[in-house]
Amino acid sequence: MTAQSFASLLTSAIINPVLFLLFGAAVIIFIWGVIQFIAGLATGKGEKSEGKKHMLWGLIGLFVMLTATSLIGLVVNTFAPGCWPPQGTSCGQYYQVPANGGF
Repeated sequence: MTAQSFASLLTSAIINPVLFLLFGAAVIIFIWGVIQFIAGLATGKGEKSEGKKHMLWGLIGLFVMLTATSLIGLVVNTFAPGCWPPQGTSCGQYYQVPANGGF
């Protein structure tokens, strides 16, 4: 197994699903924070500060996942140029981006 096919397999089978799951969790936490914040405004209770915390942590999670995705793309492109973002097929087949970028 070459480094290119290993990087492709690792990325498509393990890393991408985990990243998508964590992206989803961060979005849900952010939305939950917005709901708590709006509910806190309506009721005047302490839920407003909890909502702010959840929104902040949701944004931090989204930033971390975006950074992780970018770093993974950098590493994958180092070992298998043209294989990021995934095209739905294994880059073990060495999908190459056309010279004009596909346009």
